[in-house]
Amino acid sequence: MRPNKNHVNFVNVARLSPEKNHLVLIDAFAKLVKENSNCHLYILGTGPLDNDIKRKISEVGLKKHVHMLGYMENPSMFVYLCDCFILTSNYEGQGLVLLEAMIIGKPVIGTDVPGIHSVLENSRGLLVNNSVEEIYQGMREYIDGKISTTYFDYKSYNKETLN
Repeated sequence: MRPNKNHVNFVNVARLSPEKNHLVLIDAFAKLVKENSNCHLYILGTGPLDNDIKRKISEVGLKKHVHMLGYMENPSMFVYLCDCFILTSNYEGQGLVLLEAMIIGKPVIGTDVPGIHSVLENSRGLLVNNSVEEIYQGMREYIDGKISTTYFDYKSYNKETLN
C-alpha cells in the first residue's frame, strides 16, 4: 500500500509494544479524523501488541484510515512518501528512527520524554506532552502548517552527541 498524495499521511515506525504508546496515538488520531477525514496513519512494525492495536483500530472505526503494514526491512523509502513522522513513546532511548526521519527531510512530532527530547530540542521538531489531547494538537499543528521541515545537520548532531 502506497500513501495517497492527496491525503495527509502520518507515519510511525516502532516496535508494537506498550512503551511505544500506539493505543494513545490511535485515540488521538481518531479525534483528528473526526474533523479531517483526509488523514491517514501508517504504522510500520511488529510486536506483542499487534492484535490489541488492530482491535483498537476497529473499535474506534479507523480501518479505512489506519494502515498497519508490519515489518519493513528498510522503512526509509516508505517514510519518505509520507508527510509527517510521529513517535509517541512513553520512554525512548536514542530515538534513532527520529534521526532517520529528519535526515530524509520529514517534519517530526514526538512525545516529550528524555530520548525524544534530546533529539528534538532546539526546534528540530515538535515536542508534545504524552496525552491524547497533546498528541492530537501536535497533528493539528502539522495540518495547520505550523511544523515545517528544517534542515537537519546530522554530522553536527553526531559531533555534539559524541562530545
